[in-house]
Amino acid sequence: MTAIYQRELRSYFHGMTGYVFIAFLLVFAGIYTMFYNLSSGYPNFEYVLQAMTIIFLIAIPVLTMRVIAEERRQKTDQLLYTLPLGMTRVVLGKYLAMVTVVAVPCVVMAFYPLLLSTFGTVSFPTAYGALLGFFLLSAALSDGAAEENVLLSELSLLTQESVPEDADALIIYAPQSDISADEKEMLLTYLQGGGKLLLVTDCIETDLPNLAEVMAYYGASLVDGVVMEGDSSHHMRGSNYYLLPDIGSHNITAPLADGGYYVLMPVAQGISVSDELREGLTVTQLLTTTSASYTKADPYNLTTYDKEEGDLEGPFALGVAISEEVEGGSTGIVWLTTSYMFNDDVDLLVSGANTDLFLNALDWMCQRESSISIRAKDLSTEYLTVPSADVSTWSLILVVTLPLAFILAGAYITVTRRKR
Repeated sequence: MTAIYQRELRSYFHGMTGYVFIAFLLVFAGIYTMFYNLSSGYPNFEYVLQAMTIIFLIAIPVLTMRVIAEERRQKTDQLLYTLPLGMTRVVLGKYLAMVTVVAVPCVVMAFYPLLLSTFGTVSFPTAYGALLGFFLLSAALSDGAAEENVLLSELSLLTQESVPEDADALIIYAPQSDISADEKEMLLTYLQGGGKLLLVTDCIETDLPNLAEVMAYYGASLVDGVVMEGDSSHHMRGSNYYLLPDIGSHNITAPLADGGYYVLMPVAQGISVSDELREGLTVTQLLTTTSASYTKADPYNLTTYDKEEGDLEGPFALGVAISEEVEGGSTGIVWLTTSYMFNDDVDLLVSGANTDLFLNALDWMCQRESSISIRAKDLSTEYLTVPSADVSTWSLILVVTLPLAFILAGAYITVTRRKR
């Protein structure tokens, strides 16, 4: 495996690929640092990393798309398959090489908070925690849950015979593939015994029939497509798919409604509630669109955001709370139809109300209704004081000089090796 790792790493840095990737990330890191920190004076380096997430997703194929394709182009793929290492070690060696390349710009960016601290107060734990999260690219809501004294841990039902007895609630967050038939049965058994589930889904091209069966058992199903809002007072300006739904009456949403808060739900799907619910089963619509809303059934091939003939008309539920009294307890389910609402930049637009909704749902399911509230927000921000000359100097260094240095280094190494 070490030999594969070293071979892959050399391939990145004996040509231009690795250097172009690093320079590309550093250019945008410099641009966002210039905009957020140097020009605007914000001390929050995490704003830079949040903005760079989409850039990272665009850049990462530069590394990943060549992993196997390059082997086939050089006709060395058959050699790899016949190595005595086994495919697991081959793949692991290639993976670790890519991780090493990704780590290089992260190490360079680790010096940015130190630079910013010369102009004011910077929270190093927050900055470097965000940098670690950027490196791992794992988005979670564990910080807010920890403040609520709710312990989160990962669970794979594929390795379990049943849901652990000490699980107060399950969270299924933005699934990209369906649960298996065995997982469906375990989940239903858990819920029928008084279990709790917080489900957050996104509009994806992959069907999730087993998960859909679980929710259909509790009287709720997805409406195909993405919801658009025709009432301009219920969506963000210029984006009728950034929805500001009406907030329903429920213990989860009461603090938000009483405080006059909005919930912002980008790229959400509608939920259809069955008209024939069995006795004892209650489905409460937490968040709903207006009658002017409609769905685009094929959001991946949109030609217009405006309403067209054939678009299904609203109103639609975007979030529901489901409860049912069963032997031995009470089943509780909360279903929200977009994970994008929990992105930091989206949550910030509604003063953290989206996170409050998430945490209130957890408290309701874990029967901690006394904790359901609007959490205190720290509204004070100490801005950086960056002189104009320093803004220009450091912007030039971070946006141009640093990335260019990697490009020139890569070009020099590539040319030198070709002359040998």
